[in-house]
Amino acid sequence: MKQSVFFLNAFLVSWAGAGWAVAAPVVENYKTQEVVRHGVVLLRGTVEPGAEKLTLRTAAGTAKPLESAGLVHDGKFKALVELGEGDNTVELKSEKSGLPLKLKLTFKPITNPYYVRLIWLTDSTGNTDYAVPDATTPQNYEARLATAARLMQSFTAERMQELGYGRRTFNLETDRAGKPVVHVVKAPHEASYYYNLGNDNQMWGEIGQFLNVRMPDPKVKNLVLMSFTRKDPATGRMKAHTALGGGNLGLFGSASMFSWPDSIATVPAAFLDDRKVDPTNVHEDSAGRGLYWAVASTTLGATLHEMGHTFGLPHCRDGRCIMTRGFDRLNRFVTFTDPFPGRPPEYFPANEEAWFAPVSAS
Repeated sequence: MKQSVFFLNAFLVSWAGAGWAVAAPVVENYKTQEVVRHGVVLLRGTVEPGAEKLTLRTAAGTAKPLESAGLVHDGKFKALVELGEGDNTVELKSEKSGLPLKLKLTFKPITNPYYVRLIWLTDSTGNTDYAVPDATTPQNYEARLATAARLMQSFTAERMQELGYGRRTFNLETDRAGKPVVHVVKAPHEASYYYNLGNDNQMWGEIGQFLNVRMPDPKVKNLVLMSFTRKDPATGRMKAHTALGGGNLGLFGSASMFSWPDSIATVPAAFLDDRKVDPTNVHEDSAGRGLYWAVASTTLGATLHEMGHTFGLPHCRDGRCIMTRGFDRLNRFVTFTDPFPGRPPEYFPANEEAWFAPVSAS
């Protein structure tokens, strides 16, 4: 008997020494065979001791599998995964894994008739360009706005789940392929008209009234970004920039959109981009942090904050809540650290991530 146990132990040691492992990543917030109602999910869990990388392979139906990566820190991981409608198989594997973990999820799109509509609002000339730091930044407003909306939808679902409400979230208008629809709409005036309005509330009111006549729908909340937001080089003032929400309209300037991710796959990189922002042509809106990831976090978080007002949410007093300045921390939904150049990584605990406070979630 002792000889058999010794042989088994020796075999397992040599097996591990040969580069194999018997463990696999563990997903903690989803169970296999679970049905989800939104197309982008955040998986959280643990990896094998010493693992530093996580790779994912997602297959939906007969579609070609998608390869992606998750972030790993101190034995834990976070990974955003895109699902196709119907059954999906997600394989998760670290460099320490043996066979990958297989997680099966079924995506059934939301059928709620109430929905959020994405609008890219140009001035009356129809120019869709938005402010960018330099000519190397692509003018891919559709991809950035659609990605932002899907990320906010996923964030809402996960935070509601954590507070015991199930993965409730808002519905997005999508096309037949399940891709969020971005409407390009011409405003009734040229940009100069909006630059000279007396205040942001007047701009919000006029644009809201225009859309209610042009695109009436009692079941819609409009998420609108103005393409013509610009910085006045003479005064440094942002023109046609606002962040206001209420009724059926969330209205935003676009002069920080350059920092937003343009696909779900690039969300982690966008929230870890520690380049310094040159504010010559764009809005450096980051709560004083001055870096690309911080601009993306603050402005995406503020967009969700203002949409929260359209859903009827007031401000609250919880510092982590999206309905306060907790929106500055939206990046922490996906990452483990707030990166600053020239400084060692500063990791935060889970109770310092952004969320919807219980009073807002309820």
